[in-house]
Amino acid sequence: MTKSWGENYFLLGPYFPNSAKLDFVPLPEPADSPVGEAIRAMRREGYQVLYGYWLREGSQARVLLFPTHLKQLDAVKTGLWEGYQVPTLGAEELVNQVISFGEQVRIFLTKVTQLAGPDQDVMAHFHEWMSASGLAQLRDEAVPVTTVFTTHATLLGRYLAPNEEAFYDRFSGFDWLQKARQYAIEASARLERNAAQAAHVLTAVSETAAQECVTFLGRQPDYIIPNGLAVSAASVPEISYNEPKGRRHLEQFVRGQFLPRYDIQPENTLYFFASGRYEYRNKGFDLLLKALSRLNQQVKEEALEVTIVVFIITRRPFRHLKPEVLEAHARYTELRKLCNQVSTRLGPKLFSALATTRKDTPLPNLNLLVDEDLLRRWRQAILEFKKTDLPPYVTHALYHDDDISTYCQQAGLLNYPEDPVKVVYHPDFIHPSNSLFGLDYPDFVKGCHLGIFPSLYEPWGYTAAECAQQGTPTITTDLSGFGKYVSEKFPNPERKGVHVLKRRFETDQQAVAQLAATMFRFSRSFANGLAAPRCELAPQLEESLSWEKLLRFYEEAYKLALVRSRPSASLY
Repeated sequence: MTKSWGENYFLLGPYFPNSAKLDFVPLPEPADSPVGEAIRAMRREGYQVLYGYWLREGSQARVLLFPTHLKQLDAVKTGLWEGYQVPTLGAEELVNQVISFGEQVRIFLTKVTQLAGPDQDVMAHFHEWMSASGLAQLRDEAVPVTTVFTTHATLLGRYLAPNEEAFYDRFSGFDWLQKARQYAIEASARLERNAAQAAHVLTAVSETAAQECVTFLGRQPDYIIPNGLAVSAASVPEISYNEPKGRRHLEQFVRGQFLPRYDIQPENTLYFFASGRYEYRNKGFDLLLKALSRLNQQVKEEALEVTIVVFIITRRPFRHLKPEVLEAHARYTELRKLCNQVSTRLGPKLFSALATTRKDTPLPNLNLLVDEDLLRRWRQAILEFKKTDLPPYVTHALYHDDDISTYCQQAGLLNYPEDPVKVVYHPDFIHPSNSLFGLDYPDFVKGCHLGIFPSLYEPWGYTAAECAQQGTPTITTDLSGFGKYVSEKFPNPERKGVHVLKRRFETDQQAVAQLAATMFRFSRSFANGLAAPRCELAPQLEESLSWEKLLRFYEEAYKLALVRSRPSASLY
C-alpha cells in the first residue's frame, strides 16, 4: 500500500499503552496537510491523538492511534440507539471500546474531508466490525469519504459454528437477529451489519465469508479477496533440509524445561505447534488435544523412538510466568555457563597431563585436575538443578483453568517421563520481548517441524498460510478458506507439505482419527530415520498470495467505491 499511496497512506487503530510502549515510535504530525491539521484540531478539542510509526521490519506507513475511552460515550451510544437501533445499555466493555474508537475515527475523517476540500478524494478502508462503528453515520451525514468494508469472519459465524448442530448444512436458514439476541451479541451484530450495508464496497476474504455476508449481514460482497502474505527478501522460505534458524532455540528451551526432571534427546525430538486466537472449538484446539491423546498411545504401542513436543500458542489472561519455569531456565543457563568454565579450565590441564604421560599409563583422574572451588560450584549447581516433580505443561500462571488446561489434566497430558507426547501451553502470543523462546514468531514457526490448524470455523486461515509460507509442513481443514484455496489451486497438496483434513462431512470423532493418523505417519517417518520434510508449496503460495499480486484486486475495489461515492465524477 505504501508503494502505491506513499505519504498519503495512513493506518488508524486503537491505542493500548502497554503494547504501544514496546513498538510505537511517536513523530511530529505533518505540518502542512489535512491529516496534520485534523490531528491538531482534535487535540485542541481535548482528544488524545498519537502519530508515529510501528517499530517493525518493513513498516513504513504512518500510524494514528486513538484511545478506547471517550468522555461523551453515553451521548454517542444514545445516537446509535436512536439512529440505528443498536442496544448498548449494559454492553460489555469491548463494545464500549469499539464505539469510543469508532467515534473518534468518524470525527477525524470528517475533519480531514473538511480540510482537504471538495477536489481531494479521501478513502477509508475498514477491517472488521471493531473498526467501523461510525461508518454508517459517515454515510448518513453525507461526509465525502469513500468507504470500503472487509469482513474476515462474521460475529454470528464465530458464535454459531461451535454451538449450532450442523451449522454448515443449516447455514442459509438462520435468522440473524434472533440468533444475535439468543447469544447476547445484538449490539455487536448490528454494528457489523450496519457497516457492511453502509460501505460503498463490501469485500470478503473467502467464499465462506461471502456466504456469511449474505445470511448475516444482508449483502452480497462486491469482491472476494484472500488475505495476502508479506513477502520480502528476508522471507524466502527455507525448503532445504538444513536446520532452520529457530530450531536450536527450541532445543535449548525444551532442555531447560525438561532436563531438571528427565532428559530429552534433540536428535530424536519433533516440534509441533498450534497457534491462534482462543476459540477452543472454532480453532480446533479441542480436536488437537483429543488427537494428541490418541497419538501418545499409538507411539507408545509402536515403541517409536521419538519424542513429540507440542507447543500450544494462544492468548489467555494470566498473572505472570510461573516462577518454577523461570527458575528452571535460569538454572539451565547457569549450568551451561559452568560447563563451559569447566571445559575452559580443564582443557589445558588435560592436554598437559596427556602430553607428559608415558605410554600405557592410565588416563589421569579428571577430578584431580579441577580445582576445589569449581568442583564445589559444580556439585551445588547439579543439586539445585535437579527436580523430582513433573515439568510444567503451562508456562504461565493462569487466572483460571481453561478448556485447554482442563483437558490436559483430565487426559493425563501432564508430561510424564514415559509419555512420548509432551505439551507446552504458552498462553501468550510470541514476541522476542515476552516469550521464553528468544525468537520472533516467523523464526519460531520455521524452527518447528509441523504446524497444526484443525479449524472448525476459519473463513480464511492466515496462521496456516503463514506457516506454509515459512516452509513448515502444515495441517489445515476443508472448512478453512486456506484449506479450500490450496485444495482447488494445487493438486495433491499433501505431497508438498499441506495436509487438508476432511471436516465438512465428517464427525468430530472421524476428524480426530484423521488428525491423529496424519501426525502418527509424520512421527513414524521421522523415527524411521527419514529427514523431517519441509513445505514445498511455499514459493507457489508466495507467488499467488503476495500482497503485490493481490493489490490489483483492492485497486479495483477502490475504483468501484470511488465511482459509487462520486457518480458524477467522470475520472473513474
